Amino acid sequence: MINMKKINFILPSFPLRPGGGHKIMYEYANRLAKEGYDICIYHVFTILNVKYKLHWLKRIYIHLFYPKSVPAWFSFEKNVKCQHVELLTDENIRDADISVSTMWATAVDMSKLSKNKGLKINLIQDYETWLGTEQQVHDSYKLPMKHVVISDYLADIVENVTSKRPEVLYNAIDKTAFYIKKNIEDRNPYSVAMLYSTEERKGTEFGMAALRECKKTVPELSVELFGVYPKPKGLEDWIHYTQKPNDLMGLYNSVAIYFTPSNKEGWALPPAEALSCGCALVCTNIGGHEAYAKNEETALMVEPRNVEDMVGKLSRLLRDNDYRKSLARRGNLYVQNFTWEIAVNKMKNIMNI
Repeated sequence: MINMKKINFILPSFPLRPGGGHKIMYEYANRLAKEGYDICIYHVFTILNVKYKLHWLKRIYIHLFYPKSVPAWFSFEKNVKCQHVELLTDENIRDADISVSTMWATAVDMSKLSKNKGLKINLIQDYETWLGTEQQVHDSYKLPMKHVVISDYLADIVENVTSKRPEVLYNAIDKTAFYIKKNIEDRNPYSVAMLYSTEERKGTEFGMAALRECKKTVPELSVELFGVYPKPKGLEDWIHYTQKPNDLMGLYNSVAIYFTPSNKEGWALPPAEALSCGCALVCTNIGGHEAYAKNEETALMVEPRNVEDMVGKLSRLLRDNDYRKSLARRGNLYVQNFTWEIAVNKMKNIMNI
């Protein structure tokens, strides 16, 4: 049969909640499976060299309620195989033509597998120094495998460490899942959406402070907050919260502006999804936004942790509806460049298939 090469995707832990890193790997697995490739996804419970380990209660819970190793929040193609494995060893991972890992410590463990696991590819989705020391992360970039990054700023980091520039493989947005349903012109110009997270790197505390300051001078402001975490306490009545929204496209289409105050990102998906749905974007000027956020062209960019700057840029859009609409149109047009067809074709070139 054509296209029956075996491809392993090796992922750290099992994601009970939606997460961008796993989602991207799942999308590649699904789309390659559609083309006839033999795909197996491995969720590895114990990754060596990292401090965290799955608590035994969580481990039991996953085995009981997710015995097929398929997270509830993602739909796989029927021919995609998924497995739980305790450790990343030759005995637990099938022989294949290609094996792809993500996260630096997973790449370290994968590097120890036999040559029978095929071409080894390390997909670097962030600068993961919160999961290990800077030295450990940098050492993983020097492993004898093919290294691929999802943004130019990550390519700069890897090149500085290794003196060799890795392939850049941008993330993609599914245009059948994220598109304009409600005209940009017809939206409430005082409506803003923002992702809520308890992770320090997401900058939520600065974003919330900025929104509350904006409310003082723009009393019409209303906010759609969403995330995987339980509803935060003390929200005012002009802030609506949705936990694990089942219609994210509808949420994006319900607002005029998307705001992301992240301190660090690898290649942030929600802002790009929001652009694809017609939102004007206010985002921090970090490497994880730079692929699609061009200041004054496709987005308004702000300094991380700078509440005053955030308030100024948000207020500009809230007060100037014509500018908000033109910025949203330009952002929407630009983000059309990030298609899954382009990403999958480049991934196949990287895999030599």
